[in-house]
Amino acid sequence: MALRGAASSWVRRVTAVHFGYSAVTLDDSSFNTVEEVAQLDPISQVAGGRRYSFYVAGSGVGNLFNRCFAREGRHNFVTGSRVTGPHVWLDSLSVQNNSDEGPHHRWATGLLFDNTSSQLFNAQNRADSGTGHGWAGAQILFWNLLATGTVVRDAPSAAMNWVVGGFGTKADSSFTPAEPDGWWESWQTDVSPRSLYLAQLEDRLGATAVANVTIPEQLTGDIWSLLNGWAGEGLLADATPLDPVVCTGVLSSNGQVCCAASCGACGGTGCGGFPGGADNCCTGSITTAGLSCATNPPPCVMP
Repeated sequence: MALRGAASSWVRRVTAVHFGYSAVTLDDSSFNTVEEVAQLDPISQVAGGRRYSFYVAGSGVGNLFNRCFAREGRHNFVTGSRVTGPHVWLDSLSVQNNSDEGPHHRWATGLLFDNTSSQLFNAQNRADSGTGHGWAGAQILFWNLLATGTVVRDAPSAAMNWVVGGFGTKADSSFTPAEPDGWWESWQTDVSPRSLYLAQLEDRLGATAVANVTIPEQLTGDIWSLLNGWAGEGLLADATPLDPVVCTGVLSSNGQVCCAASCGACGGTGCGGFPGGADNCCTGSITTAGLSCATNPPPCVMP
């Protein structure tokens, strides 16, 4: 679904199944809300230009993604080239994803990822990756995120990117590891207010405005469990909460396999020689065994 040149519109309570590109793309569109939308199990190559679940492109401003869910996407909460911002992804969850969240290429600005959960979150110089991506974005803020894998937060000259609150593993960019770090504050802990977007909304328009766009689980911090239990099936309000499965060992690069912590890495060349051997450290062996991380410790397959 694409909104092009749209303003002050809603996409609400839609589940997209087997779409190859996105559940919702906002292109040159402003002041739109995407709420309780799910993108499930895309059918496509896992490659460039595919599986961008909730995507913003062009020169629009002021768009909000609220209580969204993605499964088996690549870049689920993502922007394209020269996106102007501000835009917000709030209280949203992706699982079993195949790549990272955040600005993707050519200098997006003014993005807030507020209480989003996924495997990887990056704001970085992607150099000549893809079609020559360069710096993906500046003035990017990740607030109380949960990364089941790694987070890269670099900052270009004369600009800044921030991480404030949240959990994950801090990492260097695989493209440009020498770029300087951005701003990290209160890492490996949650900060108050829980949601920066909702706090600013209340400052501007009062508590009634917050009540109009939230459900109780957003205010108590239980939204990820509710989204995971919902997974796009029926109404979110009728869902039974289910805590997202977190790998307590070492996660594979595609987020689909959890190796034993003793392996040090999960899959790849020489994995059979890692401590614990192939059964604990090679993604193919673990996938063949088929033990779900929902009911088993590592090594296991992420649900």
